[in-house]
Amino acid sequence: VAGEEREWTAELVGRLRTVAQVFANALARKRDELALRATEEQLRMATSAAEMGLWVLDAAGTKFAVNGKVMDLLGLPPGDTLEVAHLASLVHPEDRERVLEGLARARSSLELGQADYRILRPDGTVRWLHSVGRLYAGAVGGTARLMGVTSDITERKDLETQLRQSLEEVQRLRDRLHEENVFLREQLRRGDGHDRIVGESEAVLKMLAQARRV
Repeated sequence: VAGEEREWTAELVGRLRTVAQVFANALARKRDELALRATEEQLRMATSAAEMGLWVLDAAGTKFAVNGKVMDLLGLPPGDTLEVAHLASLVHPEDRERVLEGLARARSSLELGQADYRILRPDGTVRWLHSVGRLYAGAVGGTARLMGVTSDITERKDLETQLRQSLEEVQRLRDRLHEENVFLREQLRRGDGHDRIVGESEAVLKMLAQARRV
């Protein structure tokens, strides 16, 4: 009856609290899911503009959800999923163990994980890729997922190689110049070759004096 006071039993209050908590958790999960979708959409737009591949690793750590750019970077047919085992098979043998270990570390830490590695594409070409990822905790009580981006850095790596080779060549030339300079100074110190120079003119004597100073 309206207007009458009613006593709430402890059991009923407990049930109401349980229902309220269920609704609160459901709303929190929905809010986090919407926020995650918004973040993914923003990342998708940003990575598309920057020519970067966007990927999300599932909770089991066995499969990636990817955008088209990832498959393009790997030289694979279009698709929206990629098995971790398939990716590992494309990684250069010298980089494979390091990449898999880095992936495992990133899945167990909130720290930003990143790696440079080579990919052996199906067409036989080798490309350098750079991947950055971070663990996203997800909704309250939800499962964490690793999200990240990948870009092609082959051109940068090629420039680094050319620069390193140029510096090595400069160092070789410096070493050779130093050796020739030491040899010339030793020859001048010993006077080798001067006794074969004929002439006692002022110009010849001046030239020999300058050579000794060098």
